[in-house]
Amino acid sequence: MAVRFCPVLVGRDREMADLSAALADARAGTAGTRILTGVAGVGKSRLVAELAAEAKAAGMATLTGRATQAARRGAFRPVAEVLMAALRTTNPDDLAHLRPFRSALGRLVPDWADEGPAPEVSLVVLAEGVLRLLAAVAGERGALLVFEDLHWSDPETLEVLEYLADNLRSERVLCVATMRPDPDSEAYALARRLTARRSAGEVEVAALPPSAVRRMARLCLGIEETSPGTALPEALEPLVLARAEGLPLLVEDLLATARDSGVLRREGGAWGLADEAARVIPRDFADTVRRRVTLLGDPAGSLLQAGAALGTAFDWRIAAEASGLPAPAALAELRRAVEVGLLRVNEDEDGPSFGFHHALTRDAVWSTLLPHERLRLSAAALRAVEAHHPDLPGQWCDLAASLSERAGRSGHAASLLLQSGRRALARGALSTTEQVLERARRLAADSGDLPLRTAVGEALTEVLSLAGMTDRAFAAGDAVLAELARLPESAEARLRVHLCLARTAIGATRWSDAGRHLGHARELAEGPGTALAARIDVVAAQVAMGEERLDDATALAHSARTAAAPEVACEALIILGRRERLGDLAAAGRSFTEAYELARRHALPYWSIQALHELGTVETLSTGRVDRLRQAYEQAVGAGALATAAILDLQLAGAHHVRFEPALGLEAATRAADGARRFRLGHALPIALIQKAACHALTGHRAEMEETLRQAESIAPGDAAVGALAWGHGRALLALLQEDRDAAVRALDTAMAFIRRTPGGPPGIFRGLWALVKVLEDPREAYAREVRESGVTTLPMNAGPLGYADAVLLGHAGDTAGAESAFDAADTIMASWEGHDGLRNLAWRLVAEAALRDGWGEPAMWLRQAATYFAGTPHHAITSACQALLRSAGQPVPRLARGQVPAELRARGVTGRETDVLALLGLRLSNKEIADRLVLSPRTIEKHVERLMSKTGLDDRLALAGLAARLRLADRPLDT
Repeated sequence: MAVRFCPVLVGRDREMADLSAALADARAGTAGTRILTGVAGVGKSRLVAELAAEAKAAGMATLTGRATQAARRGAFRPVAEVLMAALRTTNPDDLAHLRPFRSALGRLVPDWADEGPAPEVSLVVLAEGVLRLLAAVAGERGALLVFEDLHWSDPETLEVLEYLADNLRSERVLCVATMRPDPDSEAYALARRLTARRSAGEVEVAALPPSAVRRMARLCLGIEETSPGTALPEALEPLVLARAEGLPLLVEDLLATARDSGVLRREGGAWGLADEAARVIPRDFADTVRRRVTLLGDPAGSLLQAGAALGTAFDWRIAAEASGLPAPAALAELRRAVEVGLLRVNEDEDGPSFGFHHALTRDAVWSTLLPHERLRLSAAALRAVEAHHPDLPGQWCDLAASLSERAGRSGHAASLLLQSGRRALARGALSTTEQVLERARRLAADSGDLPLRTAVGEALTEVLSLAGMTDRAFAAGDAVLAELARLPESAEARLRVHLCLARTAIGATRWSDAGRHLGHARELAEGPGTALAARIDVVAAQVAMGEERLDDATALAHSARTAAAPEVACEALIILGRRERLGDLAAAGRSFTEAYELARRHALPYWSIQALHELGTVETLSTGRVDRLRQAYEQAVGAGALATAAILDLQLAGAHHVRFEPALGLEAATRAADGARRFRLGHALPIALIQKAACHALTGHRAEMEETLRQAESIAPGDAAVGALAWGHGRALLALLQEDRDAAVRALDTAMAFIRRTPGGPPGIFRGLWALVKVLEDPREAYAREVRESGVTTLPMNAGPLGYADAVLLGHAGDTAGAESAFDAADTIMASWEGHDGLRNLAWRLVAEAALRDGWGEPAMWLRQAATYFAGTPHHAITSACQALLRSAGQPVPRLARGQVPAELRARGVTGRETDVLALLGLRLSNKEIADRLVLSPRTIEKHVERLMSKTGLDDRLALAGLAARLRLADRPLDT
């Protein structure tokens, strides 16, 4: 029995083997991405359909998104289709972990959209949300994700595909994309990049060889290979081989057209070909479509032409209205078109619709119209679209713009594209917005509508600024300013453009350009005290901060903070806080608190998170606590501000490093580095890697530290901040912990050389340590003076070591009382900082050798404390050095922890010395008795008991004694 479409896949064994293997890999959790490339009609969609059937048979979820020619300017359409399909097939309980991504995904999933603005717009965050959703949908069985016809895709969908291809390898998801190999296509350029870096594999779908064409033709005609008369009619075979060119679509359509026209007939169980077959059988695909439309006749032909005006897929009611055909008659004609293979029925969200069998089918139908007929039909289709969808939601706006342009209404098309561009911008689709507005600008220029041209120009300037395209933003802004000058009462619009260009200049650190545009904005403002003046002031304050005109920045921010607009006041308060943080952490905290409370009152999530972030930074810098940073991190994750969360992880990693908490620091630094990579945070990545390396230094792992530093330095070669932190926080710290003083001095000198290249560089803890280490070898005040004059001594972690350096200098000069007073002051600073133990004990070990030499202070006590502290770490070199100094001074050496720390305690961060104390608590000894046993002070034992309660969550000594008994710590050796 003859069929219109081939019943089985022919000639694609190699391609299907590759795809099936990838599908199996997806079920095993090692999938990836395959890109099917091939010309129109070669059978890419058929391959995908076969693969989808295989996936469904294996119990895998199958999700499909399709780009269309008519909606190619609509951002994220294929991604949105995938998301909607995923949510229809997934239990909401399985998606609870996607809460941080709801704001981003809400741009494409209406049910997830927030009522207010999202705290930050990031395409990478959206792509990560898609990745997490796909992983949830895949579960244990796996999923197949298909993006079809990406040669028509918008730029944002391509960016999502790129992100998925780079990050899907460890998920149970196979991503398959299809596209034509057009060298000028953005999609094909992406395919080349992905395959070059092995993020995707390309499956080239070539034309079928003659043997496969013959077999396909026989199957379409129902000829059994094992029965008599299995050959094709003698004259048919060369016609099909020559005219189908190995394309399955043409093979099917040529045979169908030959049958429908009567030149190919079955008589007596065999197929025969009429003499006129060579003339009747179409010469190409377009000819097959035209002949089948002709066979249908009118009104089916007019209805198909109206559908072609609407695109490859269309709403039949709109097509019927555009063609002037009543609905019942239209449905009857559409049924005929489906029967002859010109159309297919699609099941959409809004109900069934119709689509052309192939994009080439639509193009062939459209080509049957003369230019004036296309103009008339486009206008009729536009009227029908606007009647059915007055607000033009979603893709209808893009379609209406295309129809307007084809109907010769360039001004109306430009206006619709401006509306579409603003919607795309609200979704964070910067690339699509830029393309749409550039097209709107060209159409507006043709229309002669000056107000429309300026509106488009202003919007284009904004999106170019947001996209960081500085030079193009300035060019667009200058052009629109020139046009606005020709319009009456355009002052406010010109002011907006100048402010936009000022912010553009700030982002590019072009301070003079920013100042120039701010000057023009002030000339256009109504006067001081107005809302517009406040917006100018807050931007001017940013410029003043950038130019280090700190007093001007303060005055401008104070002026702007009185603005009626709360977001302006929040920005002003945060600028004030950053200015105050340079010299007064308490004042900075008050400004950030006011900004936080204001943002909370007015439901401004972006500014709330920013202010809390700043508050956490102040708290950590001043007290060492990380509670606020953790709170800000939780809020950022909850609001979907994942780029901000990555920066907060970076700061948490730094805090844990300074607190000598390597395990927590490594966790945060790893998350920060992953976030910096995924969200493309630039400079944050090498800094996160350095924090990770610094934590490796704390654990004594030199090889891991050096490899991580190598990665950081290769990402930002020659960068002063990266160099300073790599040498100061990584190599110098490890050298000090390993008692390699010469290496430590070289590393610290190198770090300070980098700092001198960038005076506003990071206030790392190595600055104070550098001064301290230098004065031990060369007791001159110049080192401490350099650090003090750099303005970093507001931070306890620099002020403390610097105070110790002062004590060393005074002791060297013979001022014993002065040295001891300076030491006590420095020690008080260090003790005020939570988590100070590691750095404080390191400083004690360094200062003690000078105090022993010069005869001041209590160096023996400091050395015993340091030896005890470092005995519970991998840095036994410091312990040995402390013991050696004590012996040389004739002082008793403390007994140090030697027994193993039980895994249960180690998991809670309990050290070896704390385990010794716990063991003695199990014997019901007092603090003084424990101190005598361990040669420590009772005060030190008291601190150990407090830490044990905190780490174990137990409330009293009796509970700790019970824990010691349960773990049998009484048998643990204590002596050296």
